[in-house]
Amino acid sequence: MSQPTSSRLLGVVAAASLLFLGGSAAAQEPGGQSPVQAIEPVTVEAVEVRGNQRIDEQMILSTLGIRLGDEITFRDIQEAIRALWVSGEYADVQIYAEETDPTDPASPVRVIVEVEEHPYVAYVDFQGLEHVRARTVRDTAGLRAGEPFNPARVARAEALVRDLLADKGIRLRSIE
Repeated sequence: MSQPTSSRLLGVVAAASLLFLGGSAAAQEPGGQSPVQAIEPVTVEAVEVRGNQRIDEQMILSTLGIRLGDEITFRDIQEAIRALWVSGEYADVQIYAEETDPTDPASPVRVIVEVEEHPYVAYVDFQGLEHVRARTVRDTAGLRAGEPFNPARVARAEALVRDLLADKGIRLRSIE
């Protein structure tokens, strides 16, 4: 996926990424204002969704919460990223912006949302599981067909199998 550039909003996206990942904007600009606080809101002229295959564009836009004509800052982008992540549908979410007129610093922007959807689980199957009931593992770990793949649930299932077998005195060398 190519990354559009915008001198004005790249700072917004970078700041949103820093804050989303738990970083802080400690650098100060002259006058005592941090770069994050110095960013002016930008007007949204268009919103484009890329990378979606299964999930309808309108559903993504609804979850995103950024609409045409909105004036947004890094906080709005941060909240949009968080809203998409919380849905559990995406393996990756990136938001970019392009200025519609690079010569005009006050020009509106085109917001581009790139998503990578989690694959859906078609079925859940355990092979070689002899001393633990597959249903117990599946239900306890929350592994279900027809839902987006969730790596945390798979890790939980692996840990559960190890724990249940360890309680019976059985050690495993590997789980795949």
